[in-house]
Amino acid sequence: MVGYTSEGASDAQWFPNDPAAVWTAVKKYLSSMKLRSCDDRTMRLEVNLGMAAFTGSCIASVSVQPAPQGGALLRFSGRMGAFSGQNIGATRRIEKERTDLINSVASMLPAVMPPPASGAATDSDQLDVVGKLQQLSVLHQAGALSDDEYASAKAKLLA
Repeated sequence: MVGYTSEGASDAQWFPNDPAAVWTAVKKYLSSMKLRSCDDRTMRLEVNLGMAAFTGSCIASVSVQPAPQGGALLRFSGRMGAFSGQNIGATRRIEKERTDLINSVASMLPAVMPPPASGAATDSDQLDVVGKLQQLSVLHQAGALSDDEYASAKAKLLA
């Protein structure tokens, strides 16, 4: 197997949310794919991304870990089958799957988060705003939001 991991800071995506909520969103997104292994206790799984022409099989390893600064780190790495070598197409496919996973998890998190407690603004409310800003940034960087949509949504959150 040939391994692939994003370089530098992009090998892990930080979410301000509870690791359990991020894990729930990851499993929900990947539920339609063929899981090779899944461990809820360690929040790690492997999924078969399928076969691509001239690339062999692509397998992704995904884990969610508590982040030192709070929140969760979503880690994604992929590897390609023996026939793929250093195939650029397979590498791009793995990177696309990684981007799709991060964007989908970011958009699903509001639905899997428990409802906030009523009352005055707390640190968790501020973290929620930070989390929403981070999710907007992820969606903007991925091209899902235009510059104008991003600026408008950001202004509403900060108002």
